[in-house]
Formats: sequence, C-alpha cells, structure tokens
Amino acid sequence: MKIIESVRVIVASQTALFTEAICKILENEKDIKIIAQAFDPSGTVRFCEKTKPNVLLLDIDMPGLYVKKNLALIKERSPQTGVILFVKDYTEEEEMVITPMLDNVKGYITKAQSASQLIEAIRSISKGKLWRGKIEDATRRQKLTKREREIAELVAKGYSNKKVAQKLYISERTIKAHLTAIFNKLGIGSRYELMLYKKDNKTSSSQ
Repeated sequence: MKIIESVRVIVASQTALFTEAICKILENEKDIKIIAQAFDPSGTVRFCEKTKPNVLLLDIDMPGLYVKKNLALIKERSPQTGVILFVKDYTEEEEMVITPMLDNVKGYITKAQSASQLIEAIRSISKGKLWRGKIEDATRRQKLTKREREIAELVAKGYSNKKVAQKLYISERTIKAHLTAIFNKLGIGSRYELMLYKKDNKTSSSQ
C-alpha cells in the first residue's frame, strides 16, 4: 500500500473561529495535515522555525503583524515554507501594502474564494509553484502589445493607475482600458495576480 506524504500546514490568524473553519475544511484531505495553529506574529515565526511546514496560511489582518519583517524572518528560518496570504477582496488602495510582501510569498487567496480553491492553492504551493488565484491555461495566453507590457511592468511594481498615467502621459481611463485587455490576454483577474504573474515569469526566465 502506497503511503501518501502529507503536506504539512500551519494556519495563522488572530480569529479562532476563522482558524477552526480552515482546519475543518482541510481535515478530510488525506494529503494535508495541520501541524500547528498560531494566533500572534511571534508564535507564527516560532512555529515555522520549529516545525518547518510545507505551507503557511497567513491572515494578513493579524494585529501587530509587521508582515514584511515577519515574512523575511520566516523565509530565513524556514526557507522551504511556502506562504499563502489570506487577503480581503482586492482594492487598489491595498496595493502599496501588498507589493513589498510579494518577494516572500508564493501566492494569495481572498476570503471570498472557495474551499476547493484553497485546497488547490495549498497543493500547488507545496510543489514549489506560485498560486495566482486559480488554475490557468497557459496555452490561451495572448501576447501583450508594447504599451500593455509597459503598463503591466509598472503595475507589477506597485504603481497606482494614477501614477502609471502620469508616468506614461496618458489618462487613467486609458490605463483602466489597457488593464482590462491585459487581464483578458493573460487569463488573470486582478492586480495581485498580475504582480504574481510577473514574479513567476521573472523566476522562470532566470532558471
């Protein structure tokens, strides 16, 4: 009988009800094992250093969480751990908060997404892949125009629509139209996904 190697997971959130719900979702998955629950930033870092999980599910709303600093510590002390951020539905205002974290995370999932998407994200990230919110068909991607590539690069660096418009001397309305085209061509649905897409392609091209 073949033994299934479990994906070892830590769930970190200040909200016990939220953490318990996540654990309940995952408990019936034979290849996923919750090895710890953390309810504060220091506990999260400590558990990761001690247990070396495959995946950390981290609630970005945890009070006192200096996310960039804590993520850097986790990457240093448990480099094999892939981090998934739990975020609210994306708004452009959150962009400046999220962008500095992307170097130390493997993906994100919004709290509005389904249990099946969470499970798929965990499995994907445990295999060293990045998660951009859904399974995508790479064969359906279309090439971007020069202008679209310029906009995509700036947005991936954390520029707001207003700043991109100022830099390229075009209107915000035009930027939004280009972003719609970019999202459709790449098969993605948000700026988060665009940032992770650019990160993924940068990683792939360097290998």
